[in-house]
Amino acid sequence: MKGIQIQAGRTLRGSGTRRRGVGLVASAVGLSMLAGCAQALPVATPSTTKGTPTPTAAGSCQEAAAKLTPPERAGMVVLVGLTGALDAATTDVIARARLGGVVLIGPFKTGVAGVKGIAGPLAKSGLLVAASQEGGSFQSLTGPGFDTIPPAGKQPVNDAATMKADWATWGGQLKDAGVHLNLAPSADVLSESVKVATPPGDWEDRLFGTDPGVVSGIVTTAIAGLQQGGVAASATHFPGMGYLAGVGAATTAQPDTVTRTTSQSVEPYRYAASAGVDVITVSTANFSNFDDASPAAFSAKVMTLLRDDVKFGGVIASEDLTSKSETLTAVPSAERLLRFVRAGGDLAVVSDPVQADVMVKTLAVAAVSDKLVGARLLEASASVLGLRAKAGLATCTPVKG
Repeated sequence: MKGIQIQAGRTLRGSGTRRRGVGLVASAVGLSMLAGCAQALPVATPSTTKGTPTPTAAGSCQEAAAKLTPPERAGMVVLVGLTGALDAATTDVIARARLGGVVLIGPFKTGVAGVKGIAGPLAKSGLLVAASQEGGSFQSLTGPGFDTIPPAGKQPVNDAATMKADWATWGGQLKDAGVHLNLAPSADVLSESVKVATPPGDWEDRLFGTDPGVVSGIVTTAIAGLQQGGVAASATHFPGMGYLAGVGAATTAQPDTVTRTTSQSVEPYRYAASAGVDVITVSTANFSNFDDASPAAFSAKVMTLLRDDVKFGGVIASEDLTSKSETLTAVPSAERLLRFVRAGGDLAVVSDPVQADVMVKTLAVAAVSDKLVGARLLEASASVLGLRAKAGLATCTPVKG
């Protein structure tokens, strides 16, 4: 890649707080409920046709999505937060709303074996399991079998081979623990102005540096490593958080007034897309040059930029739609999933199970009453089914966008 050097989301911080009353062990009845839901989802026979199938081809994930009901599609596009072992209340929400998966918020300090004891049964019941394993304080899974991942700013960014091997190792550890998707690496490019004004500890955990070419090389190397290790990767947090003074915080309401389509800080996402990254996570911050009315995750303009300009055909995910970010508080909780999907999103992170239940119901109702929302949800669920197929959770052939 010419101009790309190796000198080198806010999704969910590993130190998430446990909800009160969360049980430590899922009941056998609960897991059986989940398994029953997974078995009820229609799947298609894998296509034997060479080349990329058309959206209506037999065996395609588009066809499999079309066999689902609107409520099943609405649940499919949600990853609900899990702060510990599955409890009865969360089990009930997952089963009732037919949620597509979980994201391990933690912190989980039990090592690979302990996490596998939770994630393994979930995967066997058909749930996609994700985690945010970036490095530093943004590492949600620790303990025996998990390496301590250095903060992004302190990784061996001058050695591409070593860096790829490291990320392959960390990806392999996630796979061994039953995780399918790592919501990492961050593709944000730190601006020089924010670097000067911000203590290193506030950005080094997840940002690799200030040079777009260097960051692009690092991000593609990390993606290749994770995929080699056996897990899907997500470049976060599009269109880039590096110009925000609160880049290390989860509640900043300050808009980005700098980033444009032509900004070099968008380049790492273009390289991530061309490198075959599975997922790109869209920020919940405001980017006034793209859309001064909506956070990026609710903006059709931002989604169009990602599809048409960045040329990304994979799964578009969101940051946590139940975070305390001030950019989200103006939008009623029940409407956030609907707005995300309607704008062009595919897979939403919703850490609170209670809110997830309400959001799914709202989206399902809208998909029935609004043909445009229904068509968009069909497209999103087909995209998610493609990701699930790569993880061995669905027997359909992904259709490239």
